[in-house]
Amino acid sequence: MALLMTLVFAACHNAHPVKDAQSGQAPVVAEKDVHTLSNADSVVMKNRDLDIHVDMAAHPLEGSALWTIANKDKVKTMKLDTYDLTIDSVYVDGGKTDFSLDAPIKFLGSALNIPVQSNTKTVKIWYKTGKDARALQWLDPEQTHDKKHPFLYTQSESIYARSWLPCADGPGIRFTYAARVQVPRGLMALMSAENPQQLRE
Repeated sequence: MALLMTLVFAACHNAHPVKDAQSGQAPVVAEKDVHTLSNADSVVMKNRDLDIHVDMAAHPLEGSALWTIANKDKVKTMKLDTYDLTIDSVYVDGGKTDFSLDAPIKFLGSALNIPVQSNTKTVKIWYKTGKDARALQWLDPEQTHDKKHPFLYTQSESIYARSWLPCADGPGIRFTYAARVQVPRGLMALMSAENPQQLRE
């Protein structure tokens, strides 16, 4: 039985009409997605390289997410969505940097704050998921068809992606991506992309 990892990524930019009560004019469009704590409207998410290890027994995902960005508004802080993630370390353009997590907000999680420069190109985050990550569905062998191997799939909708990787989590952001996923021998990681395989000794 293959290990299925359906990677669904998303982030912000839904438009919400707001009526001007004083002038009675046509609605003004507000472009900020209220379901993301990120500032992806200022920091463009261009590409994400994921390198993770899957522990089918203890159930965490652990590894790194490398974001290639464009700081179009020259902000000093990049904000990403997280939900019950343990952040180990953060590197900006290859150099280790400080970071902070805001107090959690119900359903939305905690904003991860990373200092960036106007010309910052990459942000790499080393992290581990929590034991109850909402996007991760772990099945015991008894719950599968052949009852021989465990099974994992991801469900990132609607705003669950932030529970398994630090990201700008909303429906309007699109970016290219690649992933290196290490799974136990006998299992296979699948995603909506080319899927080269390599056995480790």
